[in-house]
Amino acid sequence: MSRRKTATILSLLLAFVFVLSACGTTAPAASGTTTASTTSGGTAATTAPPAGGTATGSTRDNLVTYINSDINTLDQTMISLINENVIAVNIYDPLIYMKQGENKTEEMRLAESYTVSDDGLVYTFKLRQGVLFHNGEEMKASDVHFSYETCKASPYRGAQMEQYASSRAVDDYTFELTLVDVYAPVMEIMVSSIQIVSEKAVNELGSDFGLNPVGTGPYVFVSYETTNQIKLTRFDDYYRTPARIKDLTFKIITDPNTIAIALQSGEIDVGSFAATAYSNMMAAPNLTVNLMASNHITYMMMNHEVAPFNDVRVRQAINYALDRDFINEAVMGGLARPASIILSPDVTGYSTAIRGYEYNIEKAKELLAEAGITTPYDLGKLKAIEGSFKTAAQMIQANLADIGLNLEIEVLEATKYIEDAQKGDYAMGVMGMDSGNDADGFNAMVTTPYINSLNMARYSNPEVDRLFAAGRSELNPEARKAIYAECFNLITDDAVYGALYNQPRPFAYNPDLQVDYFEPMLLFPYEMAWK
Repeated sequence: MSRRKTATILSLLLAFVFVLSACGTTAPAASGTTTASTTSGGTAATTAPPAGGTATGSTRDNLVTYINSDINTLDQTMISLINENVIAVNIYDPLIYMKQGENKTEEMRLAESYTVSDDGLVYTFKLRQGVLFHNGEEMKASDVHFSYETCKASPYRGAQMEQYASSRAVDDYTFELTLVDVYAPVMEIMVSSIQIVSEKAVNELGSDFGLNPVGTGPYVFVSYETTNQIKLTRFDDYYRTPARIKDLTFKIITDPNTIAIALQSGEIDVGSFAATAYSNMMAAPNLTVNLMASNHITYMMMNHEVAPFNDVRVRQAINYALDRDFINEAVMGGLARPASIILSPDVTGYSTAIRGYEYNIEKAKELLAEAGITTPYDLGKLKAIEGSFKTAAQMIQANLADIGLNLEIEVLEATKYIEDAQKGDYAMGVMGMDSGNDADGFNAMVTTPYINSLNMARYSNPEVDRLFAAGRSELNPEARKAIYAECFNLITDDAVYGALYNQPRPFAYNPDLQVDYFEPMLLFPYEMAWK
């Protein structure tokens, strides 16, 4: 396993660092729409005008939000935490951005247009002319080529760059991308996630570039105070017209209660919060509160190399014993979407032909008996981190006790937990992940090459590997659905994980703030303005 694949942590850490920000937690998971939206007195939130341009009706030109952990870098090739990405998407731009929503749309950014070769392997992008980096240099195709090559070499970009073969600058404003194979989600997984950096700035700054980033995005990096805050300011030469909000402050606030209080007091203007605080936040008289669906899945891991989890009947029994409605109520206050498969219904490639598990105690007991398990039986330790994962672990503990399986809960610090899980140094654990908006993003959880990385179940099935390869190269949407239905039904039958629920992202903001567009995992102040 290469270091590049082993270190593909970005998608995993979506589980820890923003969505679960006040509960104890990357390429984006999102609908771009909200499922609930109310302000003080229950009034529906207003729809805002298009992004960019000049703000009207308010003299305020700054915005304060938060991230719930410190950062290591803002070099887009080396980002490993979603909190870093939350800031970076405001500093850089990709060639094309996939805007989320009921109908996903390709939004041209640094590219004006593109063509695809007859064999589906070569994408040729025509670039906008006159786009400036924050250092005043014009963006050229050589910068795009440099950005893709450095991402290919990055230990943190394995999932996005898996189908990247090569690229070249044809001329100053033409960039050519060549793929290994035909790749249906190329825009979603690769092109939309690769941000373009200034080659000159990287070469001049070297290792200092990470905390002095230079992109083409709507905001320029200003300062970083360790454990305190990051500041950005508007890029007045931004090619899409300058942002309506001038100054951004990302405060570093790690405590869930402090986050909720800061939102209620107006210390921060916009941000997510714990689902368990939803009722209190809805009652706050000075907030607009939204609940947004996401593709984030919380699930129970089982190490297939450790007995008794090497027996599929035991894993199936555990899946039948999980009362997902009960767990959702206890952990998420009923706000989540109970799930018995890891693939969200909102992900491209999902179909109703994919089977799941029902709650069936008697079936669970039958399977344990078939596996030769005599109860009561000690399963060992179930690992988790503090917050909602720990609470979910306690509910799993109660569910499994009902079929005679006993376990002990061990709470670990997040980094240690991830390291142990990747190495296979665990028997059971509670984990969360958001693998994006396309079914192919979930291959890292279940395919053989990702053992010792995101395939923490240490599961290997050559047919699953083959089906993922077939799915990513199939361009017909209905045919792709059929391939993934076959694939995920194998995953269900093998009881690879114990899926629990798709976690929503509740967020709140000042009712005087217009929010044109939002995603569950990211924040786009360019799409906001004061009324």
